[in-house]
Amino acid sequence: MADMLEAIKGIVKNTLDAYMPFSAYYGTVVQESPLTVQIDPKFYLTHEFLTVLRHVGPLEEGSRVFILKVSDGEYVVMGKVVLPGEDYTG
Repeated sequence: MADMLEAIKGIVKNTLDAYMPFSAYYGTVVQESPLTVQIDPKFYLTHEFLTVLRHVGPLEEGSRVFILKVSDGEYVVMGKVVLPGEDYTG
């Protein structure tokens, strides 16, 4: 019975993954050159895995960014994150 339940869970997960082909993350730039972004305490993305859209502009240490994982191993920096009360004009 437990094996059947695990099989069903696997089928559901695979089906959902097919309809949600990307994941979203927030990260913080911890190094400018080479670019390194920290997603959580144990997960860092280095420049080899990051594509930065042109409109994002220069990323500085401490910049918060929004990232989409669009395929296995491909992450796209979509933009900088501005929190309420912060200056977003710059």
